Amino acid sequence: MIKPIIHRVQNIINHIATKLLFVLIAITLITVIISPIIIFMFTWGFYFSPDLIQFHLASDMLRITFTYLIFISLTALSGAILNIYNYFAVPAFTPVLLNISMILSSIYLSKHMNTPIMALA
Repeated sequence: MIKPIIHRVQNIINHIATKLLFVLIAITLITVIISPIIIFMFTWGFYFSPDLIQFHLASDMLRITFTYLIFISLTALSGAILNIYNYFAVPAFTPVLLNISMILSSIYLSKHMNTPIMALA
């Protein structure tokens, strides 16, 4: 009796994760392709400034950071599934890894980049 329930729960989780992944990939691809338009809509002052360096930098950073949406969304789904099964340590610890990687990249990777802010992206 318990085995068919577990099998149904796994099927539901697989369907949700698959659909979420496809939606996230579609949104991310669209955003990466039209990132200059999105930057123009939100920060149109960058486009009308004398030099377009800020506009192009913001567009490039949006392309890099928006792909993070796929990974963090799937991580949140995995954390929610683990929380359902009363495993709380791993979902609670994952933000620590993100913070450590951001701190280390801002300290060490920024020295090796032409534009240091790109290390955080």
